[in-house]
Amino acid sequence: MIITPQIYITKMNWISTLCLIHLAFLGIANAASIQVAYEDELKSFILKEAVYTAGNGTISIEPASVGNSKRGVYDAYFKDFSFYSYDSFHKLQKLQTLLGKAESLDATGDRLFLYNYIAFNAQDKMVELSYTADFKDEVCDFLAFNNLNDTSLLAASSRNSELSLFYKNFPIEVCSKATVLKRDSTGCDDRHAPNTGDCQNLVNDLENNHRGDVYQEPRSYCIGKCCISWSLTYPLNGDFLSGKAGWCINQCVRGGLSCEIFGVAYANTSLDICLSNRANGCT
Repeated sequence: MIITPQIYITKMNWISTLCLIHLAFLGIANAASIQVAYEDELKSFILKEAVYTAGNGTISIEPASVGNSKRGVYDAYFKDFSFYSYDSFHKLQKLQTLLGKAESLDATGDRLFLYNYIAFNAQDKMVELSYTADFKDEVCDFLAFNNLNDTSLLAASSRNSELSLFYKNFPIEVCSKATVLKRDSTGCDDRHAPNTGDCQNLVNDLENNHRGDVYQEPRSYCIGKCCISWSLTYPLNGDFLSGKAGWCINQCVRGGLSCEIFGVAYANTSLDICLSNRANGCT
């Protein structure tokens, strides 16, 4: 049988179409596989099943620019920040990877959870799905920042059933203004309160092991549930930071409050210093 050129072309087009369909199917299957892996990893963190060795190092978060050229409506809330973790680096690296995947999936509810999980130095207690845990304050801040009256958007955009239910049942009435108590140039706040013991460990480490070290970037250092951060990129030494952290412990932290010292004079500049339970500041 002789195949005419026209029939040959038709057969070749049919084969090309089949190849394209096959490739498209593989792409869909691969995307689905990646999504399932992401959801499983996220679930392991939410259920507190993820186990990582401690490690130390610098984590940098650039949420608006991680492999996604499309800027989302809520990207303005997610600020860039970086910090040095003495004890949770490997766990933070995994959370950072998950945050990037959540961004690419436009999973805003997951992004909010993962972003603050990182900011809390990967401390599980801070992001428990409880309406009394620290994470509920971050939900309130997100709603206020974006002028939202409910958490339906967060519930609908989470790829995890437990987290979605947490948002769905979120009691908006818990979102009240924080009480701020002023002590001279020091502000004590009942939100973002750090752990006293972890703060004392941070003071001891800075004073005994890093007294003469100069810190400039990143502008935050954490141990456990305690982070010291400052408002300007400026070189500060460990001795200076330990002194300010010690002041904050006595003035605020022992009373179950976070601490911010305003207008601290240092060399030729003035800056604010915060001692709280998260890497990205007191407020």
